[in-house]
Amino acid sequence: MIESMKSWFDQNRLSLSGDGVAVEFSSAPDGDPPSARIDLESPEVSGRVTGWESGLCDMELITTDSGEQIMWEHKEHVDPQSVGQVLTEFIEKLSLKRKAKE
Repeated sequence: MIESMKSWFDQNRLSLSGDGVAVEFSSAPDGDPPSARIDLESPEVSGRVTGWESGLCDMELITTDSGEQIMWEHKEHVDPQSVGQVLTEFIEKLSLKRKAKE
């Protein structure tokens, strides 16, 4: 899971930055349990995806002006092969929320 998230981040960070979204990857491979997260921030919306080696994944979007939570989703059984799809769908939700705020 962690390596799949890192790979997705490496492949997508430049295009996200070009769209005005700051993006950061961090991991705790020695954590209990091992995990990684991707933080995304635009002027309108901030998001975080946290994934654990166990296959659990949490996704959250908040407004940057008020800090209001506008989306929270928990997924179970995310395997390394589906990480890219999950993250891409999250980015689509982030984009829709950004457009709604404009």
